[in-house]
Amino acid sequence: AIGSLVPVTAADAADPAAIARFAKWREAGSVGFPSRFPVTLEGTARWAQKGLLDVADRVLFWVNAADGTPVGHVGLFRLDVDRK
Repeated sequence: AIGSLVPVTAADAADPAAIARFAKWREAGSVGFPSRFPVTLEGTARWAQKGLLDVADRVLFWVNAADGTPVGHVGLFRLDVDRK
């Protein structure tokens, strides 16, 4: 295996290191988003809970290298498991 996908969970939303990683990645990739705003740790933590974990049709995975180091993330939006 060259890596793995690991679901983002409530534990990640409460983990300062995970929130800082998301914020850093958002800031670094801001030119690729249609909306731009100041990235803060507080706002990122709020997004992780309210904009991701509390939304039934979204799922996000850490993309981890073979050694377990997170190197990115990938997600599904508007996921409808019932309709496959």
